[in-house]
Amino acid sequence: MQQPLDRDIGRKLIEDIEQLRFQLVEKGMQYGFLHPSVQQDSRDLDKLLLQFYKLEQAVVPLEAKQK
Repeated sequence: MQQPLDRDIGRKLIEDIEQLRFQLVEKGMQYGFLHPSVQQDSRDLDKLLLQFYKLEQAVVPLEAKQK
């Protein structure tokens, strides 16, 4: 069973990912996707996605062991 803290962290990461993704697209449409600010947002989004995937990888094996 997934711990509440993991769920809270996962929810927060998803919210942050969605917010940054929206910001990235908005800035990209306004300034162009090669603008330095847009490129930085893209790198930041990559970092959040990697954090989310690592969290998922840590949680899935725990759930499998508990079955």
